[in-house]
Amino acid sequence: MLTLLKKNSSKLLIVLIILSLGIMGVLVSNFEKSISYTQFNEQIDAQGIQFGMKPETVFELLKDKPEEEMCVYGYEYMFEESGLNIGFRLNSDEVRRITVKNTYNSILSSFVGDTVESAKQNALASGYVDDPTVKGRMNNESVYFTAVSKDGVVIDQLILEIIDSEVLN
Repeated sequence: MLTLLKKNSSKLLIVLIILSLGIMGVLVSNFEKSISYTQFNEQIDAQGIQFGMKPETVFELLKDKPEEEMCVYGYEYMFEESGLNIGFRLNSDEVRRITVKNTYNSILSSFVGDTVESAKQNALASGYVDDPTVKGRMNNESVYFTAVSKDGVVIDQLILEIIDSEVLN
């Protein structure tokens, strides 16, 4: 009987160690996620909208009635009166893209109406690098920052979009 107990104790100990490692992995992953959200959300001034928010919270913050549309990675809502377009990830219903189309909100301290060059300098100062594939776009390996301009000089809209799926997983 004592031998049987010793054998089962060893198996139980191994199972407990594996479970503990799994739980620690989940906790570390969620901690890293919150750090990532915090880092990116500090770059956004868009009426309280932040990465990771659920649609209900966004609707509470933005009172105007949005138009819903599908997009490549999920769906988005255009809030005309607020001048914001908010994209949500389909599988998690969390904010993954914020587009500013008004002159009173900002991303990376850049506003609609500023120059693309000034937005680029703000992004570089925040650790982003120039993305040569798209004019006005910068990235930091996890997020795209894009200053959209019709004339190539003055910003018409600003976009901050999560591109690293690990940030939202």
